[in-house]
Amino acid sequence: MTQSKFVIVGGGIAGLMIARMIRAHRDDRAEIFIIERESHFGGQYSCVDYGDDGGRFDHGMHVYYDSCIPEVDKLFTSILPDTEWNVYEQNLKDVAGIFVNGRLQTHTPWVDLRDWPEDQARAAFADLLLAVRDQKPKSDPPEDAYSWLMRHYGRTLTDHVYVPILQKLYYHHASDLSSQVIKISALNRVVMFGEPVMLDLMKSEGLRARLGYPDQYTLPPYRSNNQRAVYPKQYGFYRAMDRLREAVEEEGARLMPNSIVDSLTMRDGRIDSLRVRPKNGETIEINGVTELYWTSGLPPLAKSLGVDFADLSVDARPAGWYVHFLLDKPPAMDRLYYFYSFAPGTRTFRVTNYSAYCPGAATERGYPLCVEYWANPGDSVEVSDVIEKATHELEGFGVISGRAGIRYCNAERVGLGGGVPLPTLKNSRALAILRARISELGLANLRPAGVMAEPDVFFVPEVLADAWHKVMSPGGRAARQ
Repeated sequence: MTQSKFVIVGGGIAGLMIARMIRAHRDDRAEIFIIERESHFGGQYSCVDYGDDGGRFDHGMHVYYDSCIPEVDKLFTSILPDTEWNVYEQNLKDVAGIFVNGRLQTHTPWVDLRDWPEDQARAAFADLLLAVRDQKPKSDPPEDAYSWLMRHYGRTLTDHVYVPILQKLYYHHASDLSSQVIKISALNRVVMFGEPVMLDLMKSEGLRARLGYPDQYTLPPYRSNNQRAVYPKQYGFYRAMDRLREAVEEEGARLMPNSIVDSLTMRDGRIDSLRVRPKNGETIEINGVTELYWTSGLPPLAKSLGVDFADLSVDARPAGWYVHFLLDKPPAMDRLYYFYSFAPGTRTFRVTNYSAYCPGAATERGYPLCVEYWANPGDSVEVSDVIEKATHELEGFGVISGRAGIRYCNAERVGLGGGVPLPTLKNSRALAILRARISELGLANLRPAGVMAEPDVFFVPEVLADAWHKVMSPGGRAARQ
């Protein structure tokens, strides 16, 4: 019998996990090819290496959150012994904060308005109650973030709280942003009451969907699943990704780094063959493709398929950096794994304290910390200026008390496709058109996967769940819902 050939484009966590899914649950004898543009595998889950002076850092905040599909999660967590994982559950699965209203808020990731003037708080809560009353069951969510917020909270909270936050985070008014930004930035709740009152209000589904519990550490277990998060006990998520790559290679996949898809051949409604061009070496042809999984973005896929999208315009993401620090003592972030800056004028998007969730991150070198930095148009793009601004903002947040405590600092520019994408309506609509044009080709063995391969797929658990259903559905054992 002819051996099946599965081709995966993109060697990040999605591509590597798809290879394991195919081998373990679809076809244990198949040929599997993984084509990766970069010299290393892992994508955003690899590392920044500053050499002997600074060492290695993650690209911002990355842990593995369960997909809640046991077969998938086992394929990932089994790459290391149980004793080599840090495991976070319940209220410690995700400990987040925000810098808002001039202070670092560590007790909850939701905006806390309990110190608002009473008349303003009453008006906001009255609007919120009207929104609960007028909610239509099972209605489609609005396309733009402003309409979503108005329907969810009413005018007071939308205009006075969330419009400024979204403007700060994404440099666009909420009416120009996709409603997906609410999920991406976790803006679907607000804190307005203390614990005793909230324990009573949480009995209402409509209020529980809008009001946040005031203390993330004592939050009652109102959860639909037992999702966990894991991170290697030795600092550096790249360690897990290196082991995942090794496992994929041990299972017989052919890894092709420094390579791109030069061309695709389509025949009888299928991808028939690919020409792969290594950076150094002769072009390789893969014929008789059983299935093609493309995890490296819809625009490159459309280009390879010859899909015309010159008519589609997009909003460019601001220039971004990962600014990494080694400090001589723990940053003043309490127990937070990370926090977002909602403060107008700041360039900091998110600050991650690695040693808060990986005690092994703190070594004789120091305590590693990352600032994800988004520049304003017109800002200097000199690394020294970016570092200076990021350092100044850390001091303003109260995270560091002085520059003398910084043992090392460096920055890396966020590459194309890296970091958080800009979730504007224009970009969301452009992606929807691309999906439709790719789908119209009717290629039976093409499986787009990865971030935004589907409208509701953004975070890694969603990416892996989507990939699992696409891997398994041809065998009739699962189907994407």
